[in-house]
Amino acid sequence: MVDVDHFKIYNDVPGHQTGDECLRTIRKVLGSFAEEYGLTVTRYGGEEFFLLLPDISFREAQKLSDELLLRIRRKAIPGPLGIVTVSIGTAVCRSGPDNTLSDLFRCADEAIYRAKAGGRDRAVVIEVTPETDENKSSYSASV
Repeated sequence: MVDVDHFKIYNDVPGHQTGDECLRTIRKVLGSFAEEYGLTVTRYGGEEFFLLLPDISFREAQKLSDELLLRIRRKAIPGPLGIVTVSIGTAVCRSGPDNTLSDLFRCADEAIYRAKAGGRDRAVVIEVTPETDENKSSYSASV
């Protein structure tokens, strides 16, 4: 998941049309990145986007997340607080009956919150690791 940092300020100060242009520019960067790596990208919410990275390891997920972060920085989209940045939350999970799509989304969302709490303009990757107890799931983070 990719979330534009401080986007409310972006919409409030320069205005919604400028905010929309910012989102279109970020979408183009994400689209180019997704096409290059054979990924799927979609807009998930107001200023959030979702990329599906199938069949990759934790290390590969971290590498791709860091590369995407760098590409958005290099685009140098001007904003009211300087260059527009994003926070990236990536969840890695092995397919299986104990891992659900809801778990994956929840962990990616948790990773975004950790990225924002850590200062924004960063990528955090979490590996989803269900416990052996069928009624509970715990998640460990490797940042």
